[in-house]
Order: sequence, then C-alpha cells, then structure tokens
Amino acid sequence: MEIQVDLGSQEKLHLLAGAFDGLQSQSLTFDACDVNLRGEAATATCRGSARYVPKVGSRDPRVESLVWNFKLHKTGSDWLIDSARAER
Repeated sequence: MEIQVDLGSQEKLHLLAGAFDGLQSQSLTFDACDVNLRGEAATATCRGSARYVPKVGSRDPRVESLVWNFKLHKTGSDWLIDSARAER
C-alpha cells in the first residue's frame, strides 16, 4: 500500500516547503496508529515522536512526543492524505 500527500495546488506546495525550510533534518516515528475505514475514506490517529535539527542555532537534535490526526481518501489502489494535524 502506498500513501501520498494530496497537495492539490501550488499554494499548498509553497506552504509545505516553507514549513520545512528552517529544518536541517526531520524524522517521524509512529509508535501506534488507530485507523478507521469508511468506504473510500479513512481517519488515522497516530502516537509517536518527531526528531528534528534546525538550520539555525543549536545543531543538537530535538525530540517531541506528538499525536497526529490524518484524514485520507482512496484513489484507485492508493490512499491520499487530505489533511494532517499534529498536537503535543
């Protein structure tokens, strides 16, 4: 199974690029995910952590525990992410 982000527009792509512009690196780890399927739609709640290194300032990696909420839809055999939100 392949999951992709549905950017949908240049504006969304520009916002996404801006969000990552200040990072040297980032990795996400999902420890557990609860997925609810409703036909061609789904929601997922995942618990885990984000590890990142900023481009400016201290180069020490920072780690935050987070909960992500995803809304997805199925297109053919692929699942596309419509929205994603992270909370502390």
